Amino acid sequence: MTKSFSIHMAVCHSTSPEITTSDKGTHSNAKSSRIDMDNLKEIMRRNKAEISAELKNHGVQPDQIIECRRMFHESEQGVRTFSEAIATIHFNKFKSPLVTDYNFTELIDCFERQRKHHQMEADRRNGSMCYGNLPPQHIEVIQKVDKRFDDSYSIYYELSKYMFLIKFGWANIFH
Repeated sequence: MTKSFSIHMAVCHSTSPEITTSDKGTHSNAKSSRIDMDNLKEIMRRNKAEISAELKNHGVQPDQIIECRRMFHESEQGVRTFSEAIATIHFNKFKSPLVTDYNFTELIDCFERQRKHHQMEADRRNGSMCYGNLPPQHIEVIQKVDKRFDDSYSIYYELSKYMFLIKFGWANIFH
């Protein structure tokens, strides 16, 4: 989510918040988290390949189903991330030791738009919408797909939340 969160920040604002550099640990944590994010993406890529192979062994062309379920879980994670980010900003906007003169109202409005977008994407893929003409005997395999994506995106969500807290200097408040 580091890259995703940074992209969303760039979409929301033409300038980034002023962040003091007195906390050198924050920058090393961000670098470490970027490495962790790269590792997480590699794990997710391998999971997708394993799931795809398992479905093909059962005679199912998995690409569309897997992509649909991946998008569902990614969108669900986006809703969680932006909903929590908005709540965190409301609760802590005057407690940030790293941010000065920052327009949180604009950021909240942008995050709300992002949350709504993710919610619409999740709603489009909710329930059995992704399964199409999938034979009933393969539903169990798709449930494994969902479990793996759910696990992967839960980790992704926790990392996103941590990066958000670091970005505004709130990580120490919560830990």
